[in-house]
Amino acid sequence: MLGLKSKTATLHVQREINTSSEEPLLAIIPGVALSELWQMMEMIEKALLYISALVFLAACLGISAIQLSSIRERHHEIHLLRVMGASSSFLFLLIEFEVLIITLMSIGIGIAIMMLTQVIFQEQLITTIGVNMQTSQLHAHHIKLIGILMITSVAIAAIPSISAYRQANKI
Repeated sequence: MLGLKSKTATLHVQREINTSSEEPLLAIIPGVALSELWQMMEMIEKALLYISALVFLAACLGISAIQLSSIRERHHEIHLLRVMGASSSFLFLLIEFEVLIITLMSIGIGIAIMMLTQVIFQEQLITTIGVNMQTSQLHAHHIKLIGILMITSVAIAAIPSISAYRQANKI
């Protein structure tokens, strides 16, 4: 480890050490190396975020398909609700509410699993690789993501909800 009084000399000394043909040495500036590492980690984090967005979109489309098939199977229930006086708008909102509950439960289970795994594996992470992870708390940016998830799931649930609305209007 070298310490230099002049910060401008740091790059000059690094170049001299790296280009020296006498000894196979390599000079590394820790701050620069760490900065490059964090930039690489940021790219990986963004890639994982995009992948999770695609997984969420696929899950929403899956829920929409399941809701469509369940509406076809629940034709008699929809007819019974219409006979009892339920409006088409009520059936639309009922399907939307059902998807909203499924999404809320999924988010809650996901957060619980995340916190549980952090608590379980925290000691192992410290001993094996020296990483100390604090148990995550929900921050403003997490709340924003949850809001986006809720809005997206309700928007995609409009497909089966409109189907139920049209089916109810035919009765």
